[in-house]
Amino acid sequence: MVNAWFHMEALPATGGLVHLSKQEAKHATGARRLGVGDSITLFDGHGHLAAARLTGQRDRDGNLEIEAEAMRKVDQPAHDIELAASLPKGDRLGTMLDMATQAGMSAFRPLECEWSVVKASAMRSDRTDRWQRIFLEACKQSAQAWLPRIEPSRDPMSVAKQSVAANRRVLVAHPGGVPIADALDGSFAGINLLIGPEGGFSSREQDELLAAGAVACSLGAPILRVETAAVVGVWAIRSALSEKV
Repeated sequence: MVNAWFHMEALPATGGLVHLSKQEAKHATGARRLGVGDSITLFDGHGHLAAARLTGQRDRDGNLEIEAEAMRKVDQPAHDIELAASLPKGDRLGTMLDMATQAGMSAFRPLECEWSVVKASAMRSDRTDRWQRIFLEACKQSAQAWLPRIEPSRDPMSVAKQSVAANRRVLVAHPGGVPIADALDGSFAGINLLIGPEGGFSSREQDELLAAGAVACSLGAPILRVETAAVVGVWAIRSALSEKV
């Protein structure tokens, strides 16, 4: 059985005593039904893990004491996968970020397309705080030691030019494209997956992206919503890469 994961900004040294916040403590003893002596895993989102156990002691604020037992470092995934996607409406964005993180996304970049309905520039300035909370919960669920990065919003052409110049493979979700596995032959420094809005990229955007060196890739016969295409694409990339190892 995999230990429950809990996040801390700074992990304690081996043998150190620290406290889970009241909110995390409630989750540990409530939803997770953990008790004295049970083991948990702490992570900082930057590859550091600590095995720990609950002592059962609480401070006056309700924070739960834990003792760290061992620390280790987890390397970043061998291939960096940046998801650059047009933002879907409402709760669908949270679903996309959650599931794409579980699928193995390394970074997320809002994509400003001609046909985008939701513009990142028009969203609340604190939006990334919510995105970080979604990443944290997804990493806990999927036992991943690295939080995805949040990159600045860009238009598709800017992303393609910058990425190709950095020897990254740029994949554009498009019906009739090649299978994702076929687009990952050869050597590259990372992968950028571009997902357009409902209705896809405009004809001008498609032509410019392909001319800049992007590869059109198919996600299958069904026409998918933005958030579904993003998750399917990230998972297909991560799966194809694992088969090449």
